[in-house]
Amino acid sequence: MTNAQVELVLAAGFLTRLRLPPVAHSDAAMARAVRWYPTVGLAIGVALAALFWGLSLIIPQALATLLTIAAGMLLTGALHEDGLADVADGLGGSGDRDRALEIMHDSRIGSYGVLALGLTLAIKITALTMLPLTSALVAIIAGHGLGRFAMAWLMAHLHYARSGGAAGFMAGAPKGTDAALWVGAAIAIALILTIGITPAIAAILALTALLALVARRLKARLGGYTGDALGAVEQLTEALIPLVLLACLAAWGLAAWALRHELRHVFFPQHHRPVQTEVERMRFDLLRSLLPAPQPVHHLPHQSLVVYREYSL
Repeated sequence: MTNAQVELVLAAGFLTRLRLPPVAHSDAAMARAVRWYPTVGLAIGVALAALFWGLSLIIPQALATLLTIAAGMLLTGALHEDGLADVADGLGGSGDRDRALEIMHDSRIGSYGVLALGLTLAIKITALTMLPLTSALVAIIAGHGLGRFAMAWLMAHLHYARSGGAAGFMAGAPKGTDAALWVGAAIAIALILTIGITPAIAAILALTALLALVARRLKARLGGYTGDALGAVEQLTEALIPLVLLACLAAWGLAAWALRHELRHVFFPQHHRPVQTEVERMRFDLLRSLLPAPQPVHHLPHQSLVVYREYSL
């Protein structure tokens, strides 16, 4: 195997429960394998998206979403979900750094962990259920890819908070990023671009804000990242991407409804009060600029978001 293939196997072995061919590894090799995390995440996302698509053909989308998320947990061994629960327990259970790390090391789950895990799963299930099928497929693939990118970003920009642990191999690694890391993230963003430029920009801004907030919080409370923190940021990113796409589609639907309402004032003055004041005229121009080329209803996806389908022009 080449070095790149060895690193890819190490990355896949660390992030999944797949039985892969044994390869020689070291802390340095594991550190280099981090650049392949987004690629492995995209592969996981593609597999789960294919399962989701197949299930949605025979069962309701809500049930397909639930079974797909369950399959993802089996594939990864619920590694990231466990990290999210541990971080919530640690940061919520104590303001002291050492005590928080001790709580996070405990295998038992507390009330903060249950709440964080339950809310995150509820957001993912609800958002993926409400999204049109095509958008949901993009959200699954991009969410998994960007989730692993978020893990690698934290490892490259924060110090390891423990003296040892599952993610301790990055403690002595040089700080910085690799081209392969950014290529994986770029592919995920390119997938979102297939829906539209607005969701892509919104996803980038939302992910940037999330990473900045999480990094600042971890640095202030723990002095760096832990393996549990990596799982937490991955889960938060997985929930963030479909939520952002859903928000964009909902905003488009509301803007379309508002624009149609204003256009009625202009084209049907005998039934609706026309735009009279300058403020109303400015509001109408702003709403019209939001949708420069509205699509007819019959061009929308079959499973469009309810508000988008109902109120589009």
